[in-house]
This record gives sequence, C-alpha cells and structure tokens, in this order.
Amino acid sequence: MIEKEWLTSADPVLLMRGLRDRISQRKCDLFELTCAERMSTDWLDPIFHEYLHFISRVVEGHNPKSDESVWATDPVGELAQSLWYGTQSLFAERTGLDQTVYDAVRRYVAVALLNGVHGELRWWDWLTDVRPVAVPTTPDEAADSILFGIFRDHLPLLRCIVGNPFRPVACDPSWRTSTAVGLADAIYSERSFDRLPILADALEEAGCTHPDVLAHCRGDGPHARGCWVVDLILGKS
Repeated sequence: MIEKEWLTSADPVLLMRGLRDRISQRKCDLFELTCAERMSTDWLDPIFHEYLHFISRVVEGHNPKSDESVWATDPVGELAQSLWYGTQSLFAERTGLDQTVYDAVRRYVAVALLNGVHGELRWWDWLTDVRPVAVPTTPDEAADSILFGIFRDHLPLLRCIVGNPFRPVACDPSWRTSTAVGLADAIYSERSFDRLPILADALEEAGCTHPDVLAHCRGDGPHARGCWVVDLILGKS
C-alpha cells in the first residue's frame, strides 16, 4: 500500500492488509466494533447488544470481571453457529441470494464479526479470503461478499480512526489544554462528533496550526469512536 492508495482506494483488502504493523490492536478492534454496531438492528438477538457493550469496555481497557461469568459459555459463538446453520438451510432451500437469504447471511456476518473482535487473529491474517465473487453460489461466498461490502462501505470510518499512517502527527503538549482535553473526552465518551469544530477552535487557541488536525475536525466526516484527532489529544493509541 502507498499513500495515494490509502487516500483514494475503495479496496478494503488492500487498505486493511496494508495497515499491518501500522496500527494498534485497539484501533483494529474499534473499527470492527464500529462495523458490527452499525449493522445492529431490531432483529438481532439481545445477546448481540449485550456483548457489544461488554466487549466495547474490554477493548477500552476496562475489565468488568463481574460480567465475565456471563460469557463463560460463549453464547455469542453459539448464536453465530445457530445463525450459520439456519443460513445454510435457507441457502439450500431457495434459489439464489434473494432478500430472505441475504438478510439471514447478514445477521450471521454481524454476529460473527462481533464474535471475532479482540480474538487471536487480526484481519490481515484472513482478509484475502473475503474478496467477493460475481455470483455467490455457496453460503461462504455470500458471507464473504457481504463482509467485503461492509468493510468497503465503512472505509471512511477506518480513515477517521487511523488518520494518515504515512504522515503521523505528533501532539504538541501545549495543545492539551484543560479545555481541549475536556472537549476531546466528552466527544469520545458521548460520541458527540458535532463538537469537533469546537475542538478545532480550542486547539487553535492553544497554538495548533497543523492543517490535517484542523481540517479533520472541521470536515464533514463521518467520524467514529477512536477518531485519530480525539485519540491524539487524549493520548490514546
């Protein structure tokens, strides 16, 4: 991967594999969490939403030990397996990837994606396997095609989380005023990304003139938890 590809390519395999050894596990996990979270709808099992909340806290460094026993039997893995069996049955019964089958595969992919967060494998170890075929003829091909599309559609959020890995920005300690840090913390915890332009103003008042930092805060987004500027001010990697 070269810088121009990072800035313009719509190929998630190229970009995500190109980030190997360039980003932290936390950044990697946050992107997968963001994708899984944005796929969640009313039809998903409540266990999905409960685990999403739990693993989000774990990724952020919290270790809610009192909740660990709830997941000791791997109910999310069991849910993914159950959804996969149902998807295979539907795929065998119906002709082609109609809407019913598509929705079933998408449900499975959402749960499987969340179940893989913070696991032993990082995406660059398996991502080459998800390049889509023109017409999926098996459940595996359908799942790969949907996952590829999910990652492709969320590349703007990946760029928000990572920034430009070819031009890393060092935070001047003078930028971390109480106002800037307070704003960044509120934006992060409340996901109030509409306040990023206010953070840009606070950073300018603190002497920040870095064009990438200010442009990102004042840009149209989209933004995600783990936004590289917010992380920069909070000292997160």
